[in-house]
Amino acid sequence: MAEGRMLKKKISLNEALADLANDSHRLLFTWGIAHLDVEGRITGSLKGFKGLVAPLLDHITLETVSSFFQDAKFLGLIQWYKVPFMSIKMRHPPCDELL
Repeated sequence: MAEGRMLKKKISLNEALADLANDSHRLLFTWGIAHLDVEGRITGSLKGFKGLVAPLLDHITLETVSSFFQDAKFLGLIQWYKVPFMSIKMRHPPCDELL
């Protein structure tokens, strides 16, 4: 499994990312990219996502993660789906253009 990913500088020009409600949501999106699997997926569990992406940030609560999920889904930054016998997953669709 990869240790992380590199971002292209044009991530700062992505309008949907800029339209996220606040900097906490932008942080969760960008830090989440480093934890995506090879197909661009990550857990959609509130606790699982926070535990992976922001385990040491006390100001990032489960409510913050839930709000981020709703915000990012509305803006088309993530797609939700459920895999049989597994937890809910989400995919960052625009990642190919940002990585």
